[in-house]
Amino acid sequence: MDELDLDLLILGAGGAGLCAALHAADASPRLRIGIVVKGLLGRAGCTRMVQGGYNAVLTPPDSLQAHLLDTLKGGGFINDQELVWTLVTEAPARVLELESRYGCLFDRGTDGHIHQKPFAGQTHDRTIHKGDLTGIEIMNRLSEQVAVRANVRAFEECRAMELALDPDGRCAGALVLDQRAGRFLVLRARATLLAMGGGPTMYRIFACSADKASDGIALAWRAGLTLRDMEMIQFHPTGLVIPGSLMTGALLEEGLRGAGGHLKNGRDERFMARYDASRMERSTRDLVARASFLEIQAGAARPTVACGSTSRTSAPTSSCAASAAWCGGAGSSGATWRAPPSRSGRPRT
Repeated sequence: MDELDLDLLILGAGGAGLCAALHAADASPRLRIGIVVKGLLGRAGCTRMVQGGYNAVLTPPDSLQAHLLDTLKGGGFINDQELVWTLVTEAPARVLELESRYGCLFDRGTDGHIHQKPFAGQTHDRTIHKGDLTGIEIMNRLSEQVAVRANVRAFEECRAMELALDPDGRCAGALVLDQRAGRFLVLRARATLLAMGGGPTMYRIFACSADKASDGIALAWRAGLTLRDMEMIQFHPTGLVIPGSLMTGALLEEGLRGAGGHLKNGRDERFMARYDASRMERSTRDLVARASFLEIQAGAARPTVACGSTSRTSAPTSSCAASAAWCGGAGSSGATWRAPPSRSGRPRT
């Protein structure tokens, strides 16, 4: 069993983990920093899967107060308001950091400023993006930056199995399985950061990366840490469901609704009028997901796939929502999705 001493051990290599590594490395080049990632650096996790973008206040008439209120309303006012304020006030600086320090290039408007598009639950256009490949842009640039920091080492295709505790119960690193070599590593560290995300892969249909397994939550629980808000699982309400295909769960990004896409059920009704008549398709994800699920339960979805899901599902990623967004609001959820022909000309199966 190999052993290694580190100053900082980061479990997880999505956007949060890589940013933490970069901040630490730039604060002190003498720090020995290790990043554990289940897959390949920059290619695993959920950040890379982000399509639409993320929200930050950059120009008037938008304001930090408006962003704060939108976020609190979207959370039903049960949010931790101090954390929300930190999120809102720090977001603009993170945009500038990603561009000017780490090399990300977000889409521009005709005036040369960063383009911001409409997103659900927002009273202003404040979503920064790189086409619909925002996560890929961010992860590519962050992983490039990590690669040139001599004091940062990535442990690829490794999985944290257990947090290591000292006799006083304090975290002192982790036991890691090197999946490529089939051996264990003991990574001792003065500080350990969990940046492993969630993992609602226990549901039949989900939108997150398939390597998510809630193992970070399990590690924390077994180490005696207190967990909170475990019921807060977010479902992306619009996505593809294609029977027998690994594409099931692939997102139809929220910008489709923000750009005017209609959500229709199997009866060709814009069903969001029954659940949020003022915002309709630009309602928040939790309301759209719940409304879609209720429509399915009421028998308002088609029994066959329609650019969306099947008639009933345990997770509220629905056919009535997904199909209409896919069709851009122009058609009903009865439009059958067909795979494009392969390059050889033979039909795909």
